[in-house]
This record gives sequence, structure tokens and C-alpha cells, in this order.
Amino acid sequence: VLVRHLIDADCRKFLLLFRERITAGDHVMLDAARDELSAAGFALADVTLRCLPTDAEAIAAEVRELLAAQKERVGCLCRAEPLARGVAEAARLLRLPAKRKPPIAVADVSRRADAVPEFACVETVVSPEEYGAERGRVLVETAAGRKPEPYRK
Repeated sequence: VLVRHLIDADCRKFLLLFRERITAGDHVMLDAARDELSAAGFALADVTLRCLPTDAEAIAAEVRELLAAQKERVGCLCRAEPLARGVAEAARLLRLPAKRKPPIAVADVSRRADAVPEFACVETVVSPEEYGAERGRVLVETAAGRKPEPYRK
């Protein structure tokens, strides 16, 4: 959904930003982005992947260099909000014209239910409290030596 949002925003190059420590969820996101971009006819050369620390200056410096080198609109898919804020800061520092300002989409957004997200994101179908309770249930089941049932609401 997020990659399709960037394609629909007329992006022709893509920057995928992940945390420096990759986990299984990152693999799922990367595979889905690859599949969607490939299905839309984009080549591997249209995609840049970076795994960065959560240091705001490091993110902004890396992204600033990458954005400055591009002549086409770059869509930025970020795994977490600190990465998205780094993209926004890099774009601000570069003073990019509106047609080259990178659309930013974030996969992992943490916010109050009544807050408007700063970046494009997907909404979860469960609240953070429900998600935490479900994870707790799975851990309790596992610790008790039982195989947890799939998610249940």
C-alpha cells in the first residue's frame, strides 16, 4: 500500500530506509516493496536501500547526499518515524522545489489515536493496547509449553 502511494505520487526513484538492525518484519516489508515495484515495471537500479542508525544527523546527511544526486522525484519508504524525520530534514536543508520534494511513507507509526500522522502511513486494525495484550497472550502460551493459536480478537 505504501509503495503504491509513492508510485501514485509520480515517484520514479525510490529510497528504502530501514533501521540498522534488520528483523523479520523488515524482511516482510522489503519483500513486499520489491514485489510491488517489480510489478509496476521498476528496475533494481531505481531503488536504493539504506540501513541507518537512529541518529538524526546521520540520517539527514545520508539522505541529503542521495536526494541531491537525483534529478527525478524520489519516493522514500521508511521503516520507522525517526528515519522519516531525517528525510524531511534533508529535503528541508536541500530546499528542493515542490516537484522534487520527496513523498515520505512510514511503515511503523506510533501515535495517539486522536493525532494526525505527520507522514503517509497505514492504520493498524487493532489499538496498541490490543496488540500488546495479544503479544502477551502468545508469550504466556509459549512459556506454558502450549502452541499459541493464531491471532484472535
